[in-house]
Amino acid sequence: MTSEWLDTWGLVVRNTVDDEHDHGNAENHRYWAMAALYAGDPAACNTYTAGLSLVG
Repeated sequence: MTSEWLDTWGLVVRNTVDDEHDHGNAENHRYWAMAALYAGDPAACNTYTAGLSLVG
């Protein structure tokens, strides 16, 4: 993965429109998408055990 690809991925995640309102605000969406990416595991997005500030 190149830094250019990572920058592009971050831009896409930050600007994704959540019409269903089930992925939180843009900053939280970016945080969790990047957490999963860096962990290499979608299970890293366990919002059920996260603090409220991370899932609002």
